[in-house]
Amino acid sequence: MPPVIRIDEEVQKELEARAMRFGMVFSTPNEVLRRVLELTKNNGTSGPRAASATSSIDIEVETIYYHRKYNLIFIPRDKRSFFPGYNVTFTLKTDVNESPAHVTSAPKGTAKGEPLAGQYIKGNLKPWFDKHKALSNGAVLRFTELEKGKRYQVEIIRYSS
Repeated sequence: MPPVIRIDEEVQKELEARAMRFGMVFSTPNEVLRRVLELTKNNGTSGPRAASATSSIDIEVETIYYHRKYNLIFIPRDKRSFFPGYNVTFTLKTDVNESPAHVTSAPKGTAKGEPLAGQYIKGNLKPWFDKHKALSNGAVLRFTELEKGKRYQVEIIRYSS
């Protein structure tokens, strides 16, 4: 039988907040903690997060005007670690195309690969924005990791709040 741990109200609220940020609202506390600790079950054993583990996060669109104008998707600071390092190319799959993308917009002199640098996804997003003209502030995008550090998928799970 697994051990039982007791947590205080502050820890419980933070766990719930992280579950929301990770798109794990209906997950167990143990699953959320495994995500926070970057652990996964791999053939019955525990260890570092496996490259084949599929995970996702939800990001709420706050300023669609800038997203559309520059064909970028803003990444909140607390979700930045989900994506590859600064200026590292990965494939972004949408319902329109699949194309190279990278995280951009970091201070001058930032080294390629810095894990938390940058705040926007840049790629061939214009056709996707053109198709989804109803996308507005309050929309929620879900990013799914198809292959860690290499392939991601974005889908709209809510057009606005």
